Amino acid sequence: MATRSTISVVQKDNSVKSVYCHFDGYIIRGVGEALQTYFNNEKCANDVISEGDLSSIYNDDFESYHAKRGDAIDICHYNTLESFLSNLEKQEFNYLFIDGEWKIIDSDNEINEIFEYNSWFVS
Repeated sequence: MATRSTISVVQKDNSVKSVYCHFDGYIIRGVGEALQTYFNNEKCANDVISEGDLSSIYNDDFESYHAKRGDAIDICHYNTLESFLSNLEKQEFNYLFIDGEWKIIDSDNEINEIFEYNSWFVS
């Protein structure tokens, strides 16, 4: 069974690029931990989304549908952060690289609040 997520990066011009990831979207021992550990700067965050929608991310590697089966590169573009937040295709987990760090969008409410990544860890 899949645990779906979105992976999005705010660009220098305040636009947002976003892709879908099908497997292991969990914060701990999943996509969230891999992003935080291996893709935790602007260049790496953009590298993750550069090939479009993803099948999965494992440690420091990711598998895109483009590389895996030749699908077209599909990256959603939003002109502003506000446009992105109001049009977000919500998944179980939604990761956003903004201001030099990964954050999580709480899609359980209507305003799509952005939270610090570490605030989601349970001690």
